Amino acid sequence: VLGALYPFLISHGHLAEAREWAEAALDARDRLSDQALAEALVGGGEIARFAGDLDRAIELKEELASIQGDLQRPNWKAATLADLCEIALEQADLVRGREYAEQSAAAGGGARAVLCFAELAHRVGDLRTAESQGLTALADLEEGAFNHASGLEILGETARRSGDTALGEERFCDALRSFAELGDGGGVADCLDGLARIAAAAGDSARAGRLCGAAQRLRETQGRRAIRAD
Repeated sequence: VLGALYPFLISHGHLAEAREWAEAALDARDRLSDQALAEALVGGGEIARFAGDLDRAIELKEELASIQGDLQRPNWKAATLADLCEIALEQADLVRGREYAEQSAAAGGGARAVLCFAELAHRVGDLRTAESQGLTALADLEEGAFNHASGLEILGETARRSGDTALGEERFCDALRSFAELGDGGGVADCLDGLARIAAAAGDSARAGRLCGAAQRLRETQGRRAIRAD
């Protein structure tokens, strides 16, 4: 059940309750089948990650990535390694992040792994590569899916930092709509931050303040952290 419910629990801000469920399931791992344990690791790792307990998220995801066999989830190993790349980037560990991205690509991560490389390029200021790889990933990701929305956010920030604020605003707005349709308030907040930075750069401090306030309120209600610092 946890493996099926965790996206809803994360998106709707029930992180404290979700963590209790996840840890209770993992504490009873001796009574779980291999498949049930894997599902508990999937849910528990993501819940810990979005709750901000990155060390616990790494622990659970590395255990998950070490499992041999079919978990009846498409590209689960590659996706888990991509998650670990993103967590490493949250910890500003670019070396470890690249190692995980390369492992994800080798495991068949496809567009998701390319998205990791786009974010890695973005973090080191290689905006041209970030743009190219972000567009490559976006072309192979399903429109309306979480990773597609994440790709739009990356490309929005890349455009903003490249000085193309009109394109950045367009991409942030597209990503915001996608996150809103998914019910992902944390993603919406990240896009509001991007739009606030654009407004601030244009001298519209009132609009920037409103957008920042809306983003902060979403994070307070959902317990989510900002994806970027600026």
